[in-house]
Amino acid sequence: MSDIENEAQAQLLEVVQELRSIHYRLLGLIASLPAPADPQGPGDETPDPGSWMRAALECVLVDRIRPAIQDLRTAAEDTFEAGEEKP
Repeated sequence: MSDIENEAQAQLLEVVQELRSIHYRLLGLIASLPAPADPQGPGDETPDPGSWMRAALECVLVDRIRPAIQDLRTAAEDTFEAGEEKP
């Protein structure tokens, strides 16, 4: 690999670490929210603000952050493997 590719790989691995930090911060936010409130009665399905926030955080984690971490980590590893000399 060229110096530019090595530098890009190093930066990519740093981004993965930053995303992992964000992942854990979001998990902490979810844990800090009160448990979802039960609906008050029939037809009352409007979630409280905490439930809305929890749902949004969980969605971002599952749909965006975790796949991004995995994809970027795979890209960095593939780049590393491609740059290794084969026996």
